[in-house]
Amino acid sequence: MASLRVLVTDGSSKHTLAAVRSLGQSGFRVTVIDKSPLAESFYSRYCHERRLISRTVSEPERYVLELKRILSTKEHDILLPIGWFSNYSVSKYAHHLRGLVRLAIPSFQSMEIAANKDLTMEHAERVGINVPKTIPLRNQEDLALAAEHLGFPLAVKGSLEAGTVRFPGNMNEMEQAYRALENDRPIAQQYIRGNGYGYFAAYNQGTCIAQFMHKRVREFPTSGGPSAAAVSIFSSELADQGRKLLDSLDWHGVAMVEFKRSDRDNRFYLMEVNPKFWGSLELAIHAGVDFPRIACDIAMGRASKMHERGYRTDVFFRWPFPGELLYALETKSYSDFIRRFFSRQYQDDIRLSDPVPTALQLWSTMRKVRKWRKGN
Repeated sequence: MASLRVLVTDGSSKHTLAAVRSLGQSGFRVTVIDKSPLAESFYSRYCHERRLISRTVSEPERYVLELKRILSTKEHDILLPIGWFSNYSVSKYAHHLRGLVRLAIPSFQSMEIAANKDLTMEHAERVGINVPKTIPLRNQEDLALAAEHLGFPLAVKGSLEAGTVRFPGNMNEMEQAYRALENDRPIAQQYIRGNGYGYFAAYNQGTCIAQFMHKRVREFPTSGGPSAAAVSIFSSELADQGRKLLDSLDWHGVAMVEFKRSDRDNRFYLMEVNPKFWGSLELAIHAGVDFPRIACDIAMGRASKMHERGYRTDVFFRWPFPGELLYALETKSYSDFIRRFFSRQYQDDIRLSDPVPTALQLWSTMRKVRKWRKGN
């Protein structure tokens, strides 16, 4: 039987590289698209074809029409959107792709709730999920209201996408955070002190067929950011909370539900939903849950019940470049970075059998280090 052909988006992301390697090793023929000719996944041995899209495509419908053009010129069986923008766009304008390719993507009604943090918090509270107190920031009066009701420090973040989060400790810093995020419908949230956890799942028409959980070990920036290192865990409480939310959205496809476990009351509090593949995808794959393959099975109509095989817990995984290196620079833990680099306790995304993406990661990391130093 001929290999299935998969079109994968967002070639510059580390989780795209994880998906490309996983699918390629499983025998899929993978085409990768990205705006940059230096996208890491372009140069993986598992990338059969690369396609550049215009850097000026920034509107969801135009993006999907560009995908339609690519799919019309060369046939593919499955489209696997990876990033936030690509998933949001494809969900909203999936009708343009009907008949061209198979997808595992939620309805836009569900996507709209999951992709907007203010709507996510309202919905989650209605279905009984613990959420931090949240106040939308529309004007100066809202800033004063948030400061009064939430206190400092608090978290200020945009409603859309997983992006910058600021933690102002006073009114002046809060006004700066508001101005920086004003165009992204910012919200203020109660600051929850505690460790970060993730619940990851694949759904087929409202039914969970695979799940995975992790705990963040290190993150950059240390105030709150993507995982630099994480460990696989299992928690029935975390699974109950994550599934309750995704069940209520009648989810279809993959998603990550991010929580913090409060140091104050030991309860899980929802931080956000990532309606897409996630940065720590390779940890899940390494621990035994191959979400890219499962998503393709869903798209092809081959996944109908819960995967029986579980996953390994206590698997430690790290992303040396740039996550661990930037963490070491911020915390000045250089010797720990070197020790962990050679430790057998941690797995990582460096593949000697697929070396070029790692070289590009190093080059990109050096640019990020220079940028970080300028800002500090």
